[in-house]
Amino acid sequence: GDNISKIGRIAAIADSFAAMISKRPYAQIKDPLAAAQELANDTKRYDTRYTAPLRNALLLKEIAIPDLEQKK
Repeated sequence: GDNISKIGRIAAIADSFAAMISKRPYAQIKDPLAAAQELANDTKRYDTRYTAPLRNALLLKEIAIPDLEQKK
């Protein structure tokens, strides 16, 4: 874990978050805030220095994610 670069940590979070909020044949689309919370809670795999700001920005509505379910 400690050998992973900052950009690698951010990329892992972005990749996982994008997958969680996108339509997939093997899993339901997750609400963006729920997905961000799940990442923030997974402290063994993801760095909270980067997951917490994502979660907090969604909580405070500083960023918005379009409703991907509408785009079928």
